[in-house]
Amino acid sequence: MNALQLFRQGQDYISIASHLNTTEAEIERQIHRLRQEEIDEAVRKREERRAYHRAYLEENREAITAYRKEKNVKDRARLREIREAHS
Repeated sequence: MNALQLFRQGQDYISIASHLNTTEAEIERQIHRLRQEEIDEAVRKREERRAYHRAYLEENREAITAYRKEKNVKDRARLREIREAHS
């Protein structure tokens, strides 16, 4: 187990340092580094998803635009029917 896992299990810096046979200052550095690695990994994954989404939209831009136009036409026709039914 690493320092961060032990910390998340509720242990304090003193007990973690004792368990891992190191100093409290080193445990604090390790925990900070491991948390930062998790944050960096989450950011990297989010950026990958965004890049994929941008590429998908760019690749399918024409189809998406055509679908939206068709949907707008259908929505307007349906609204017209509703208005006429209530007039």
